Amino acid sequence: MRPSGRQADEMRPIQIIRSYTKHAEGSVLIRLGD
Repeated sequence: MRPSGRQADEMRPIQIIRSYTKHAEGSVLIRLGD
């Protein structure tokens, strides 16, 4: 067991935020983990 409670075979959560910056067309922010 890891400190985060995630199992060894469990993937970290992924979050994709579209239009992250106002003036860059096609910008995204990808977050992995906490």
